[in-house]
Amino acid sequence: MTLPVTVEDVIKSLDGIIQHSIQTNSPLGYFACLYRRMTAAVLQGIQQNKFQDGPRMAQLDVTFADRYLQAYQQYQQKQPTTQAWHVAFEACRLHQVTVFQQLILGINAHINLDLGIAAAQTCPGEAIWALKDDFMKINGVIASLTRTVQDELTQVWFPMRWLDRITGDADDDVINFSIGVAREAAWRVATGLAFLPPDQHADYIRQLDGRVAGLARKIEKPPLLEEVIVKFVRMTEINDPRRVIAILRE
Repeated sequence: MTLPVTVEDVIKSLDGIIQHSIQTNSPLGYFACLYRRMTAAVLQGIQQNKFQDGPRMAQLDVTFADRYLQAYQQYQQKQPTTQAWHVAFEACRLHQVTVFQQLILGINAHINLDLGIAAAQTCPGEAIWALKDDFMKINGVIASLTRTVQDELTQVWFPMRWLDRITGDADDDVINFSIGVAREAAWRVATGLAFLPPDQHADYIRQLDGRVAGLARKIEKPPLLEEVIVKFVRMTEINDPRRVIAILRE
C-alpha cells in the first residue's frame, strides 16, 4: 500500500481496505467505512472553506490517516504495530465483539493515540496554537455523522430501534460528548508533544500507546454485567461482515 499524499488519496486507500474486507468477509472494513465517511466530510469542509487554513487541515488529515493506514498494513503483514491498534484489529479478527465495539475500538486508537501525534507532527512548537480552532471544528463534523451511523446500526442490531425510540437524541449526545472529551484529550497530547525534544517523542508515544491500549482492553472486555449485554447483542446482531459493510457504506 502506497501511503497517501492528498485527502483524495486517503479516500482511495480507505476504499481499497473496504473492498479487500468485502472480498475476505472481514470486519476490518467496519472502521474503514466510518473513517471514509468522516474523511469525505472533512474534504468537503476544506473545499467549502470551512476551516481557517485548508491546506494545513489537508496536511493534518493525511498525516492522521497515515498512522491508521500504516497500522493496518503492518497488521496485515504480521508486523509489530501499536498496542492500541493491535487490540482493535485482533478483536475484529476473532469476531468476539459487537459491531459497535469494533467501531469504538477503532475510534479509541485513532483519536486517543493517533490524532494528537499527527497534530504535533503537522504543527510542531509554537505553530500548534494556530491549529486549535480548526482542530476543534472536527467535533462538528463528527457530530453531524452520529445520527446517520446510529440509524445504520439499527439495521445491524434490530432491538436498537426500540432503544432509539426510548432514548431519543440522548444517546447521540453521549456519543458526541465522549468523542469531544477524547478530542480534548488528543489536544492535550498534541500540545504536550509539540514542545517535547525529538529524542523524547518515542518514549512519550510508547507510554501513551500503553494507556490507550489499556482502555481498548476495557472496551473489548467490559465489566460482568455489561459483558452479558454485549454477548446478547453479539448473538442477535447481523453476523455477516459483507452485509454489515454494505449497511455502513450506504
